[in-house]
Amino acid sequence: MLLRWTLRLRWVAAIGQMIALVVAAFIFRLELPWWALISGLMATVFSNHLLHDCLDGNSEKCRAMMNALIFGDTLILTMMLYSSGGVHNPFVGFYLLLVALAAMTLSGKSLCALLGLATVEVMVLWYFHIPFEGPPWVVNDGRLTYSVFLTGWGVSLLLIAACIAFFVHRMNRQLREREVALAEAERQVTAASRFQALATLAAGVAHELGSPLGTIAIASKDLERSLQRQGAAPAWQEDARLIRSEVDRCRQILDRLDRRSTRRTGESPEPCTAATLCGQLEKHLSAAMFGRVRIDDRTQGFPLLLSTRAILQALVVLIENACEADSSVKPVTLEIRIQEPDEIVFRVTDHGPGIPAHLRSRIGQPFFTTKQDQSGMGLGLFLVQTLTGHLGGSCTLLPSVGGGTCATLTLPVKPGLE
Repeated sequence: MLLRWTLRLRWVAAIGQMIALVVAAFIFRLELPWWALISGLMATVFSNHLLHDCLDGNSEKCRAMMNALIFGDTLILTMMLYSSGGVHNPFVGFYLLLVALAAMTLSGKSLCALLGLATVEVMVLWYFHIPFEGPPWVVNDGRLTYSVFLTGWGVSLLLIAACIAFFVHRMNRQLREREVALAEAERQVTAASRFQALATLAAGVAHELGSPLGTIAIASKDLERSLQRQGAAPAWQEDARLIRSEVDRCRQILDRLDRRSTRRTGESPEPCTAATLCGQLEKHLSAAMFGRVRIDDRTQGFPLLLSTRAILQALVVLIENACEADSSVKPVTLEIRIQEPDEIVFRVTDHGPGIPAHLRSRIGQPFFTTKQDQSGMGLGLFLVQTLTGHLGGSCTLLPSVGGGTCATLTLPVKPGLE
């Protein structure tokens, strides 16, 4: 981008030189060695074409060529000024523009070398140059009259200020855009690290607690049978059943942790269709939840390449949340459509109470849940958002038009083979 804007500035400089030559010839009637001035102009135009042809090639080669052209521009400017009054030419200030451009593109050593070269060139122009020749109201003793010089100097300063301001503004804008991109990359890295840490924690918890819970489940069942045979008090038998039910609940939590781990995020895309993807939802949802899902497939059997298992995990979480948000038997809609040639959209809509406005900013944070009974772990949406980020997509939750919440997954997709 920097090279392109530098090229544009050089084209502006070439156009400015051409206008200056026309003004000098037809308005001020100056008699100058036009062959030297036109040669300098043509050198600028030719070098611009070389730089333009290099833009889509090797970036290092292109940058080296541009650095060489900056040094060449000082020589071209010196030649043109030598042919038109030397330091008495009001456009001698264009050395400042070249130095400013060099400060943005050259290394420290190259910049010092350019400053030294420009200093030598100005000193040479002070003593050696071709004086102006023209009408008395324009030229006096080989120099421009004071009024003409001031006019030219004002125009020169205006052009220099405009070019520097424009170039610095573009550089500043690029720096801001780079800072935003860097902040977004850091955010994604942080989210991925937290996601991986949670997955490691989930695997460790499932491994460490699986065996003890199995032992407690067997012991509680044996205890319940023993109490029944011995005719123990009903309260004791109820306590034994409570232990067993709580063990089952712990197992369900461990199953959810394992099911929502990150082990599938790196899987390669597989050929599929939206219909085959929806057909696999029945295996991952309870019968009651799957019975409430109304699928609106608008892809018309379009062949796709998707990370099917990872997307299934995300859809299961969203559908479970949608069903749990609405305790009635109202249907949950799953809409699937191709938004762009390279994007697919999954939209899950429920008829629940929706997400309170003051809590929307916290949705997706780990261990935060809006479920009244606190039955959730607050990890589902966090894992879905991080999962879609791994796949290059996005996940958003917005209020639905008819009430409730609309969760939208937008994912990149490649057309599959017919």
